[in-house]
Amino acid sequence: SANGLKSARWKNINQTKRLINKQLLFFEIWSNNVLRDTFIGGFVVCPEDPSGHSNQTIELQAPIEWNRKERVTGSRQGVAKVVLKVASRTKDKK
Repeated sequence: SANGLKSARWKNINQTKRLINKQLLFFEIWSNNVLRDTFIGGFVVCPEDPSGHSNQTIELQAPIEWNRKERVTGSRQGVAKVVLKVASRTKDKK
């Protein structure tokens, strides 16, 4: 559950995706509740020219857009940081 948390961290998510230049990546943040999950917010990052950074790490930041329907007593602010490991592009086998 995300109640009362000031920060969270996920690492080693090992998702391989083929990206094109300036392709948007959308992320959603959900609270894992016992009966049902609740949408908390999300963010979007836009890596520029991932193919030009072969075998490097790209670090991107984006503001979190919070769920406006969620009840909160104060204002929320947040920044998400995404670290992408870029692999060299492989050719498709025919």
